[in-house]
Amino acid sequence: MSSGGHRRLTAFILWPFPLSKKSPLDPPSPWSWLGAYLSKEICIVSVGRLDKDSEGLLLFSNDGDFIARLTHPRYEVRKIYQVSVEGEIDPVALHHLTNDGIRDRGDLLKAERIECIAPGKYEFTLHEGKNREVRRMLEYCGKATRRLKRVAVGRLGLGNLPPGRWRRLTPQEVRLALGEKQ
Repeated sequence: MSSGGHRRLTAFILWPFPLSKKSPLDPPSPWSWLGAYLSKEICIVSVGRLDKDSEGLLLFSNDGDFIARLTHPRYEVRKIYQVSVEGEIDPVALHHLTNDGIRDRGDLLKAERIECIAPGKYEFTLHEGKNREVRRMLEYCGKATRRLKRVAVGRLGLGNLPPGRWRRLTPQEVRLALGEKQ
């Protein structure tokens, strides 16, 4: 219970961010898509971001501990991205990205794992969400990003929720997002 006798709503929301659309955090009406569902008294924020050229899983919450556990690097919560590029990435470059990492604009960029899942399609597993991190790694490899989609946070996968639709997470899904076992 919060002060004043009102029950405090804790919100955990999954929203598949559509490709080539503005982030729901951009003006002029950042919360219109949730307005019909949530009270204006609830302060809800995104748990990380996706740039305008990316798509995939976005989470929103008003639980500060949940947000910190998913976004602070010390918790090492995995974020998984599927990426399409023209051609194949050089194995030596992949080795650098996963073993030593690379320096770019003062940042150390390093993937936990990179797996080729189809010709020209890779899955990157990261622990941090540095600005345009996957795209910058691909630039190092001499590759342009054709498509980038976040497919999981922790053990929570995107599933088949269509872009532009959203739903609340179940308690089990909140635990999965934090990387906990079911």
